[in-house]
Amino acid sequence: MGGKKEKLRITPILVPIIALAVGVLLGYLVFHKKERQATYTLAPVARTDNNYSYINPMSGCVDFCGKEFIMRELHWFRGDLDSYISKVRAKQPDIQVAYYFRDLTNGMWIGINEKYEFSPASLLKLPIMIAAYKEAEKDPSVLGVKILYNEKDFEGVTEEAGFKKVNGQYYSIEDLIGQMVDYSDNAAALILMKYFGEEKVAAVEKAFNLSIPKNATNTTNFVRIKDYASIFRILFNSSYLNKEMSERALSLLSRSSYKNGIRAGIPDSIGVAHKYGIRDVHDASGGLQEGYQLHHFGIVYYPGKPFILGVMTRGGTKEQKEQLVRDLSAITFKNVDRQIKNPDTVIAIERH
Repeated sequence: MGGKKEKLRITPILVPIIALAVGVLLGYLVFHKKERQATYTLAPVARTDNNYSYINPMSGCVDFCGKEFIMRELHWFRGDLDSYISKVRAKQPDIQVAYYFRDLTNGMWIGINEKYEFSPASLLKLPIMIAAYKEAEKDPSVLGVKILYNEKDFEGVTEEAGFKKVNGQYYSIEDLIGQMVDYSDNAAALILMKYFGEEKVAAVEKAFNLSIPKNATNTTNFVRIKDYASIFRILFNSSYLNKEMSERALSLLSRSSYKNGIRAGIPDSIGVAHKYGIRDVHDASGGLQEGYQLHHFGIVYYPGKPFILGVMTRGGTKEQKEQLVRDLSAITFKNVDRQIKNPDTVIAIERH
């Protein structure tokens, strides 16, 4: 990749505009306060005979021959989910939750309160990532472009959750994408938004039905769980980005350092490509409601039966919502695992 260097100035006027789009000023994250430096430059995607690790392997026999896969319909397990959610809300009636499950091998899905709308917070950083990789399809060298970091451009932008950048140092586009996605780094999001342009990011948001409404504020609820989950389905099927860039995006998401929520409900041996977001708000008296909304989405790579799982929540404490997401994740995994391991109902097929 090229080593082109650029100076990119984030104007004071642009900061609040972009901040709304990525959920920066009031949506900063509080889970990773330790300052870090990291390099996210990815090697070429590891594959053998065009066999990718994270995207849909059933994209033709060339990618799939000789692999065992599981052909079966999962039985609905919504009853278990409804029962758990009812118990939670009986104790904490202010908590609202939407849930989405989709079997990526046959399309069966379960939705609970899927028409509820939420504030996306840092989830809107994924369209920035996708816009960047879309440009990299045309010119992969763009990922090696280095941007000068000027700390004066980011006064008022909270960096508790991100990386402590060094004033006057250059950071590559790929490193900035990694910092933005992994640690929800706000300065990285602002830099990328400025470099690629609001129009390109807006085009991605429109394609995924995530466009920010006019006159929206940091607390406007406008995202539905099924719409956002489509990002993961489309990345899995490489139907917006090409195979290499879809693989690159999901590989990056699979290395997220966030270990709570969905990730905590799935055994460590099972891969998960995931993204979370949290929205803090101030109540009428000016008090901070930390983690008022908390959302988590991902692809769980259960062997032969990958699935999408999404949970969006608001109300209660951050800890209560993290437990809610974790428990719904565990209930989902338990049901999938039990059904797949039932020898009376599983049909395993190997193609040659």
